[in-house]
Amino acid sequence: MQVSNTQLEQVKSLLKDHLESHKFFDNLKSAIAKDPKHSNLDRNAIIEKLRSEGVLNDILQQIPVKKQASQAEQSAKVQAYEVKKKEKTGITVKLFNNENLDPGRRYLSVKVVHLKAFIDFMNVRDDEYVFVTIQFLRQRFQTQIQLAGVDVEFDDETYIFDFVGADNDQVKFDPTLLLKLNQMVHITILRQRKNEKAVVMGTKNIDWRPLLHSNAIEINAEILPVDLTHQGSLGVIQLHMDIIPQLSKVEILNEDSVMKQLQLEKKFETESLQKFLDYANEWWNEYKMIRHQHKTRLVKIFAETDDREASVYKPVCSLVQPMIADRVGNLDTPLHAARLVSLIPFQRLEAPGKDKVEVWHSIQSFLSRGCGDSEDHAVLLCNLLLGFGLEAYICIGTNSEGSHAWVLTKSLVEASGKKKVQFWESLTGQKLEFEDPRVHRFYRTIGCVFNHKYFFANVQADDRVINTNWNFEDEFMWKGMQPQMINMLSPSQGIGYLMPSSMNNIANEERSIENILKEKIGSVRMNDEHISTSWDNHLSYLLSTALLNYEMERIGGVTFANEEFQASIKNHVPEGHVFKALPVQFTHFDTERMIHHIYNNKVGKEVMLARGDQMKHAVRVKIVPYPENVCAVWVMVACRYRSIH
Repeated sequence: MQVSNTQLEQVKSLLKDHLESHKFFDNLKSAIAKDPKHSNLDRNAIIEKLRSEGVLNDILQQIPVKKQASQAEQSAKVQAYEVKKKEKTGITVKLFNNENLDPGRRYLSVKVVHLKAFIDFMNVRDDEYVFVTIQFLRQRFQTQIQLAGVDVEFDDETYIFDFVGADNDQVKFDPTLLLKLNQMVHITILRQRKNEKAVVMGTKNIDWRPLLHSNAIEINAEILPVDLTHQGSLGVIQLHMDIIPQLSKVEILNEDSVMKQLQLEKKFETESLQKFLDYANEWWNEYKMIRHQHKTRLVKIFAETDDREASVYKPVCSLVQPMIADRVGNLDTPLHAARLVSLIPFQRLEAPGKDKVEVWHSIQSFLSRGCGDSEDHAVLLCNLLLGFGLEAYICIGTNSEGSHAWVLTKSLVEASGKKKVQFWESLTGQKLEFEDPRVHRFYRTIGCVFNHKYFFANVQADDRVINTNWNFEDEFMWKGMQPQMINMLSPSQGIGYLMPSSMNNIANEERSIENILKEKIGSVRMNDEHISTSWDNHLSYLLSTALLNYEMERIGGVTFANEEFQASIKNHVPEGHVFKALPVQFTHFDTERMIHHIYNNKVGKEVMLARGDQMKHAVRVKIVPYPENVCAVWVMVACRYRSIH
């Protein structure tokens, strides 16, 4: 096996550190001092003397020997590790299962210890829980859900993040280059109650780069509340962070150089933001001077976010960044992206009195909650469409219910040379041409559009969507900001990445839901009508074609194998028999809610309680997984029977 000069130097440094820490040089001097005549012996004689004194044996036993991992072992995920602490030094040392770590890579270890002084949980409900999500680079983890309390212990849950980027860039292992990796560890703390969606309590961005001069740090971070009406802080989260394997003395950076880099970055971000604030204020005054009604239009330059640390109100352009969702599962086209976003439940934050509370969550907070408002959906969809190379913008305007956000894309039409404008409704996944007469049903007015590069405000006298000119280059129609002013803004932390679905055996889950639904339908029929239920398993199998067709139609707006499905049903159902069915799509696995929904549907109730000669029932479940464990759960209940007039 060939060893590079760099590797040799690292090994030498590690051995030297080990020998010094265990006083082996003192042992060496002591062994030779016992027999002064050996002071002039050659190297082999000295080694023999050390062996006879047992010194070499002690060295060999105390130096940990790591076996070389196979290619398969190196690619395996981190699964098992132990945590110990050195006495006196307090430095955290992690002993990993070598079979699960690639020895050629460097990792960031984050241990969540506890939450302290969360006084909001002094009179906590019995069904109230809390959990934490941690995101770094392209990885995100969630702690175990714990009962809420003033002090919450997390059993030293440790999470391992790989420094390797999307392209397995090995250069990032260089500490001097890692120092320039201005990517925070994004912490989100969420509260959840039974049968309710999670709510973001607070967020925290933690800079991991002090590890480059210390290898291990303990952090006690104050968490500020997302709710601006909340006075003071929420509490404190304690974390232990380490670099694995630790940097050697040759690699470790000087503390002054690390702190200088962080200070320079902070200074640049502060100055850039201040320049943008000054520019935006001047730009807004100019915009208001064009027309009197402009001051009431929905021109949103800044948005209130869930980040309470640096600045609550952030430039909206900094919240948008192209998102590459490479090989995360069932997200191969922009249409799949729209479908994914539409499956994330809509939930609007409301203050007492039903007034809307507008908080733009980071992508991580949005995905961790598993629900969000139209702005959250629009940002995620726009990011994904930009990642697919489309010219995409977020639109801020109104619909029939009030303020609303959606996505617009432009694509060049080769024949005419003009750009085609399309609207993407992130809450439903629906895509419309802007000339479509149905547009006015969904969107009323438009105030502004923006992405990570551009910001345009509508200056047209009529701001109704159906009468809007979408040529952003026309200064008589749109007032734009200078791209160079937007470009100097730093992207907001917590932009996030999509994680692949963790569902392993979908077929088993489908069968389980089917069996439970069959049991519930049989129970309803017996209790309500005192009739038994007979199942047609082959008919259930035939329904799967229809369910896949429904999902394909939701994605692309086209039918798939519909003729084949109709033919199979006609061939299976005997002549003179009636076939009835109800397809329903859910985004959850709660069979109780499924049955309740089906029973309260007119057709569903007819199918469930149907009577007739040679009556047969069928149930089919189709689960279509998407990233982030988002699923389209299709359920079809059906029956066939001989019609008797």
